[in-house]
This record gives sequence, structure tokens and C-alpha cells, in this order.
Amino acid sequence: MPTQSFEPILNRDMAIAIAKQVIDIASPALQEAVNYSTNLYVRCQSSKKGTKEEALPLLALYLHVIQAIDSIEVLISQSCGAPANLILRSAFEAKLLIEYICEKKSNQRAAAWAVKYIFDQIEYFKNYIPSDPKGVQFRETWKEDIFGQLIGLPSSSDAPAVIDSIREKLKKPIYAEVYADYLQKIKPNRKIPEWYSLYEGPKNIWELSHYLKHGTEYEILYRSWSKQSHAHDTHHLTLLLKDGTSILGPIRNPLQLVSISTGALCILLESSLLMLKMYRSDEVSNFREWHRKEILDKQLRLGRLSMSGAEWFEKTFMKKK
Repeated sequence: MPTQSFEPILNRDMAIAIAKQVIDIASPALQEAVNYSTNLYVRCQSSKKGTKEEALPLLALYLHVIQAIDSIEVLISQSCGAPANLILRSAFEAKLLIEYICEKKSNQRAAAWAVKYIFDQIEYFKNYIPSDPKGVQFRETWKEDIFGQLIGLPSSSDAPAVIDSIREKLKKPIYAEVYADYLQKIKPNRKIPEWYSLYEGPKNIWELSHYLKHGTEYEILYRSWSKQSHAHDTHHLTLLLKDGTSILGPIRNPLQLVSISTGALCILLESSLLMLKMYRSDEVSNFREWHRKEILDKQLRLGRLSMSGAEWFEKTFMKKK
């Protein structure tokens, strides 16, 4: 007989039933926003600017955001709030990168993103070249690693040719200036700097967030998402009871569904507006009209749920725990 979950820790049906009030608003709103974004992505891709190679980073980042928010909607529909924070963190980062590229010097910054991507590919394949210092270290790690002992060492015969093929991309004129600047910054045996740090740009996500005036979101939201991502926090696993005590579990509860849904919507809508202004500026008014008709009411209803969340939680989840 299949194993049944221990229901005080995991009761799937009850979790969905308890969160129905939120799910019935959040899930359709997120689906509508994702659906709109998939169509916008195609229109951006087919625009005059979007067909150029310089558009690849922005298009890839936007598709990353769409994929992330679509995944969050799936989790929300099953009342899986806390794990969605991990995906929300990734979507927030991608949105920052979209905003940074769109802000100014877009072609230069997009080229910087592409060059960093190429460098990362080269560094990865160096692991498979026995004569390269990275390859030597990789083989030593492989011998000592539990996983490495279970499977054979991957073939290295194709790695040099693959690296040469990847390096050829750096010869393109659109990457020449950025490539030269990167070469000046790369130090032996040091991590390759982030692409947005070129030309005296922010050195890390913290600086990037503050530069783009999203420092509050970073401090309040991103830090907590990072703690959860690195398993440094128990907040998402803890239930605070009315008498002030707390317990671990259950692993599905409606506590963060409203804030996560609202955050996911905002990230996708902001990313879409940035892409519109870059590739389809004539459609901005249409976007605002679509938002007014299809999204705004759901956003407002989610906001009201958030404000009344404590009362709603006490009447539902606490009584059915």
C-alpha cells in the first residue's frame, strides 16, 4: 500500500481548500499575466531591435522571468507558498538585470552580459582539459568526491575544440570593446567579475539593487529569500501560535501566498513594461489598458486580502490546523 503523508505536516487537499480564497484570485491573475507576456515576448523578438544579436540578453532574461512566474503560479495553485520564494528571488534578480540594461548604454551592457556568458562557458569546459590548472583541480576533486566515485570521468577529447568554437564568438565586433575591458579586469586565479561591474558599474547584486533604487526590496525581501535559499532560516517552516509559542510545520500553509502572488505579479508586470518601452514603445498605452481591464481588480483584491490576512488566517488555518 502506498505511503500516506502525516497530515499534521502535509495535508494537500486541506492546504488547497484553506487557501482557496487566495488561489481563486492569484492563480487566474498570474496565468493572465504570463499569457500576455508570452505574446509580448514574441512581439519583442520580431521587432526591428529584437531581431539583432544585441537583443539576445534582454530576451533571454525576460523569458527567464516569464518561466519563473509561470512556475510560481503552479506552486500557488497547490498552496505551496514558501518554496515559491526561491523562484521569486531568481525572478527579482533577472528583473534587476533587465532594468539595468534598459536604463542606458543598452547595447554595451547587453554585450557585457553576453561576454560574461561566453567566459563562463569557457571556464566550465576547462574542467575537462587535463593540462589546464582547472582541469587538474577538477580531477583531484573528482577522485575524492562521493559522486565522482560512482560514475566515470567525462571524456575530455572534445573540450579544446569546444573552447575554440566558443572563443570565436568573442571576435565579433559587437563584443570587442567589452572583451578588451574584461581582459583588463580578469586576474589570475580570481573569479571573473560580474558583467554589470564593467565601466565602474555596481560590483554585486546589493550595489545593483541600490543603484536602481530597489534597496528596500533587497533589504526586506531579497535577504530573507537568500536565507531560505541557503537553508539559513526556519521562518518559512515555523507556525506562530496564538499563545506566542511556535512549532515547526506544516510545510504547506497560506501565510505567504498573498505577498508572493503580489510580488510575482509586480516583477512580471515591471519586466513587461521595460521590454515594451525598449522594443514596442507604441504599445505602452495598450499595455496599460490591458492591465486596467484584466489585472488591476485582482491586484486590488489581493491587496485587501493582505490587509485582512491576520483575521482571515485566524478564522481558517488556525481553526483547521
